[in-house]
Formats: sequence, structure tokens, C-alpha cells
Amino acid sequence: MKVLVIQQKMIGDVLLSTVICEAIKTAYPQCEVHYMIHPNTLAVVDNNPFIDRIVVFDSQLSGGFLGLVKLGQSLKVEKYNVVIDAYAKLESLIPTLLSAAAKRIGFKKWYSWIFYTKSIQREEGNLNNALVHRLLLATEVTGNTIKPIFPQIYLSEREKEVAAEKIKESIGNDKKLLMISVLGSNKKKSLPASQMAETLDFVAAQTNATLLFNFLPNQLEEATKIYNLCKPETQAVIELDFYTKSLREFLAILSQCQALIGNEGGAVNMAKALSIPTFTIFSPWINKDSWSMLTEQHNHEAVHISDYYPELYSDINPKKYKGQSTFLYQKLELQRYSEKLKNFLE
Repeated sequence: MKVLVIQQKMIGDVLLSTVICEAIKTAYPQCEVHYMIHPNTLAVVDNNPFIDRIVVFDSQLSGGFLGLVKLGQSLKVEKYNVVIDAYAKLESLIPTLLSAAAKRIGFKKWYSWIFYTKSIQREEGNLNNALVHRLLLATEVTGNTIKPIFPQIYLSEREKEVAAEKIKESIGNDKKLLMISVLGSNKKKSLPASQMAETLDFVAAQTNATLLFNFLPNQLEEATKIYNLCKPETQAVIELDFYTKSLREFLAILSQCQALIGNEGGAVNMAKALSIPTFTIFSPWINKDSWSMLTEQHNHEAVHISDYYPELYSDINPKKYKGQSTFLYQKLELQRYSEKLKNFLE
């Protein structure tokens, strides 16, 4: 059997959908499993033993309708028995249909009958929906209910050694390291600067650790603003300019940290996939129940405004608060979660 799993775009989604590959490969070890992803997400799947081949989605070659048609035709040549579309948008729907696979599986939408031979209904209201829904797609292939699994990132021992050497040369090895997800992917997914600075002051006061700021190159100005809002004693333990050359190198550095603290996003999922403890601050418009995976374990914690103002979410989908995220973030004061954060740090 030959299976293609498609998951486009974000790093966190690509990492999470590796559980589909793992579930199928575990059930059928002789099955050939291919995984279609964007090139900027390759680092989180490198060395994954449950993936036989990476199919890179090249936006330049596969962009536009004609490009997607050509991609679909190339997939048809591969003669896949099964194609699982975990993305369910135009750039995956058309290639899925044109692959001509006997089984084409994806999530149920009003238009899904056109593209899939089997549409899977999401089971809303469950914890860890993002993970549960992906395993439902795999179940359609294995035929059996799959025991919950969480994705892993596979680093070589050499990659870890090089990371440890870099840390020793740049920082020293006498302090613990905390990775700080100081900014989310955008402002609506980022705790406001003053509140993040206050949180970091609290972390620095509770620990004898070096804080490594994690942010994108185009977020330097925002990260510097947060740094400047911190107390001088906090600034003294922050590494603002500890750069890595690639995502894979970042993962190796992350593997040497004692924990990751900060905004919800791909870095949190990567830390969990490396078995690094996490303390996650969710945006008001993100569904915590879907993405706060592994928080039933003591080494992962998460906070969301719904924990303190549940009445705001009693009959409202969190996504409806996207335009009000800045206002609602203000209600997520440090005093609300300081005890939980203190216990996590201890």
C-alpha cells in the first residue's frame, strides 16, 4: 500500500499531522508513506522514521490553478492507493482529486463530496481536537481506533552536541536555560508588551536562569520593546541576540532548555515534541481545548482568559473574539496566573 498525507502551511500543523503517518506506518510497517509539506517546515519532520518520503510543495511551481493541476497529474503517476488531505483547502483539494487514488480522505465540508471518497466528520467539544481529528483521518485507513499519540521531533546526538557547544561558548553552562516565546505569529496572538515584560520580571525573580528570546527576524523591534520594558535585573539575564542559522539549529538549542514559556504557537508544539516542559499563554481567540495538548501531564501548563472568565465563552466560539483580542488580553493579568506559573517554575 502507498499512502500520501497532505498538510500545508504552518509548522505546528505540519508537526501535528505527522501522527497520521505514524499511525498508518505502525499499523502497516510495509506501507510506503509519503508526506506533502511546504519547504519551510522540513526541519520538524527530518529523520522521522514513520515517513518514507517528503513531497515538497513548491509554491512557485504549484501556484495557481494550472500549477495545482500539474501537481495533481504528477501525483497520479505515483499511483497512490490512499491520499489523506489534512489541509482541506484549494491547494490540497485539487491535487487530492487529480491523484485518482482509490481512497481520498478528508474532513467533511459542504463541498467535500466532490474531492473525497470518504469525508470525516469532526467531533467538536473534545479536548485536544486538533490531535483527535487527525487521528480520525488515520483511523479510516487502519480500521481501528488509534491510541492517542503525540508527534515527536527526531534530533541526532550530533545535533544536540553541537547545540550544547554553542551554548557553552556563547552563554556558559552554569545556568539553566528557559526559551521564551516572546511573541506570537502576529499581534492578535501575542500577549501585550507590558504584560509580557511583567511576566518575564516574575520569571527572572523566581529563577536563576538565562532567558533566550525566540522571535522572527521581522519582530526584532517588538522584541526589543519588551526587553526595554523589563526591569534592569531581568534584562541582565535575557539573551536578545542569540541567533540560530536555521530552524533545525533552533530545535537543537531548544532541546537543551529546561522549559519554554510564552505565547502559544509552533514553538510550543516543537518543545512538546522534544519533551521540553511548556507554560503556554493562549490568545483570547484561540480555542485552548483544541491545542493545549499534554496539559494533563504535570510538565505542561496553559492559561487562557476562559480559565478566569468562563462566562465569556459559555456559548461563543473563541474565534469570534479575534477582533477583540487586544482588549481581552488586558484581562489576562499576571496576578491571574502567577501562582500557576510559580508552581511550574518550581
